[in-house]
Amino acid sequence: MRIFKDTQKNLANLKIKIFFVVVFIWIVLSVFDVGFNFIKSFSEAKHWLPLSDVQKRHEIYGNIYDFVAFINNHTENYSSILVYSKSDLAYYLGRYYLYPRNINVISNKNEINQILTKKYFNYVALDNYQQNFNEYTVLVSVSPWTILKHL
Repeated sequence: MRIFKDTQKNLANLKIKIFFVVVFIWIVLSVFDVGFNFIKSFSEAKHWLPLSDVQKRHEIYGNIYDFVAFINNHTENYSSILVYSKSDLAYYLGRYYLYPRNINVISNKNEINQILTKKYFNYVALDNYQQNFNEYTVLVSVSPWTILKHL
């Protein structure tokens, strides 16, 4: 019976030791993480603070943000726009930044003619793609982007 009690006591002591080791490691990692983030905030602040809002968005999203801003500047609110882009971000950024416009984004060149015959769009925005479509005329073109307007 005495051996059983000693084993239970040793097991309880082992659990307490493991608990304190885990808490100690947790505290050490937390202190390291706070120190790392503190140092990183100064190095990142040097890069991000002088940038304007548009420059920050360009840094984050790349040229696709510029394309979406281009569409926003050259189309009217509440218009229907077909957007051709190879980037998946075009859909998500377009939905966010182009509201209240209705946008449809495609990435397959073969689908453009099929979609244009079935649906009515006020504008067609092309990213790195040049093509003329019946019933659409070039509204504005700045390499590599083009916006076509429905006649």
